[in-house]
Amino acid sequence: MPFAVKHKGSKYQVFNTETDRAMAKPTTKARADRQAVILKQIERKWSDNGDGTYSREINGRQVTLNLKGGE
Repeated sequence: MPFAVKHKGSKYQVFNTETDRAMAKPTTKARADRQAVILKQIERKWSDNGDGTYSREINGRQVTLNLKGGE
């Protein structure tokens, strides 16, 4: 699924470009950009560890994507 960030009024929102379905609530541009990255990474087989991190094996090594933290 391809994702894109669209400007909605004074906020930004992530949409699935194939269905034009909103994937999250309107938010700041920075947060919407991060949401789009997360969705793209999940689509590429990253596993949700349930604690704000995602992981997958790359070239025989376990790699973790940390999405915890503030702005």
